[in-house]
Amino acid sequence: MRIGHQSWRVEVAFTPEERERGLSGRPQLQPGSAMWFVLPAPGFHGFWMKDMAFAVDLAWITSQGQVAGVETLPPCGPEPCPIHYPPEPVGFVLEAVAGSVPDTEGERAQWQCAPD
Repeated sequence: MRIGHQSWRVEVAFTPEERERGLSGRPQLQPGSAMWFVLPAPGFHGFWMKDMAFAVDLAWITSQGQVAGVETLPPCGPEPCPIHYPPEPVGFVLEAVAGSVPDTEGERAQWQCAPD
């Protein structure tokens, strides 16, 4: 996964269960790693930080592969946790270590499948 000059090795959250769980419950995320959310259809999908132990950068990516916005989300303890929504309909979301996704709004996100 690449946006601008930054790249990550991603774990894909494709199923509803994987997308709901996301990175919650993990103690950390290694630098250079991220989670790639493949959403069922473009839309205003909400994300929250319930049960997260660390902050992440969240990049909202349209179904055409363009970065619609980037924001840093702090962890949230017990509910209620705020729900964060994209600035426009998106088909994908990248979650990476906080501070690792530069403000790349408007840039193309590029990805390719590679064997483990």
